Amino acid sequence: MNKPLLCINRSYYDSPIGLLEITADSEKVLSIMAVSEKGEYTSSALTQQTVRELKEYFSGIRRVFSVPVEISGTTFQKKVYNALVRIPYGETVSYGKLAELAGSPRACRAVGQAVHRNPLLILVPCHRVISADGSLGGFALGTDIKKQLLKLERKGNVMKELTLVSSTAEETRKIGERLAPLLGEGSLLTLSGELGAGKTTFTQGLAKGLGITRNVTSPTFTILKIYKGDMPLYHIDAYRLENVAQDLGFEEYMDSDGVCVIEWSGFISDILPDERLEAVLTINEDDSRSIVFKAMGSRYEEVLDKLCTL
Repeated sequence: MNKPLLCINRSYYDSPIGLLEITADSEKVLSIMAVSEKGEYTSSALTQQTVRELKEYFSGIRRVFSVPVEISGTTFQKKVYNALVRIPYGETVSYGKLAELAGSPRACRAVGQAVHRNPLLILVPCHRVISADGSLGGFALGTDIKKQLLKLERKGNVMKELTLVSSTAEETRKIGERLAPLLGEGSLLTLSGELGAGKTTFTQGLAKGLGITRNVTSPTFTILKIYKGDMPLYHIDAYRLENVAQDLGFEEYMDSDGVCVIEWSGFISDILPDERLEAVLTINEDDSRSIVFKAMGSRYEEVLDKLCTL
């Protein structure tokens, strides 16, 4: 039975792949669809939370979504969608394998049709299904968008991780300060975390370790701040670049004579080099901070090996 129209809330998110419309009732997310323009809407705590989690996904912070979803459709479609949500982040399966996971190994064509009608983009990851020969196959938003999503997740599938816990702001600064001398010219660090997690505090410690005496502040409104020390620090905040198409020349800072730190790097993921160090800061229940470092490439694996012994 259809839910009354008045029970449906909506939010919109101008994502890196286009405008997304999120609908939800009082309990679950009902759909995430690409649309050409915003309509009249009333958002809710649930639709707003979904927007936040999508931003975290595109920024490389989130791999698993926590918002509850309503898996709707025919009995067969529900089996396909429930199989889709079991495909891990950064991995792909063929349509044939998905048919097996859905309990209908001979129904590849029907599975493909169900995938095409998926009403919950990203949260039910239909972009992780490819052809048996390794080619991308179809996608409701086009193969370029599918390629973009798979590239984002491949970059997030890192080889080595190191988690450090900080109990105070001063400890967060100390971790940044310890990391600094391990980074050489041309180092790139992407920094992610919710508001108040300590990204600026961490960068202050990093700057101190680079011999910078100037006070470090967030570059949100200026986008780029340059600090001079024993080695320059190029501090970029890409949050306001979400819908900016022009080339701003940031690549020169990613391979430069200093260290480049980028916050909200998911908004410029298409220009990020494959090799980099990622740091994700989260706030724990006891108000401590977990800092998860992720090494992308052997150069940064060596950095983490040294950092964990300091």
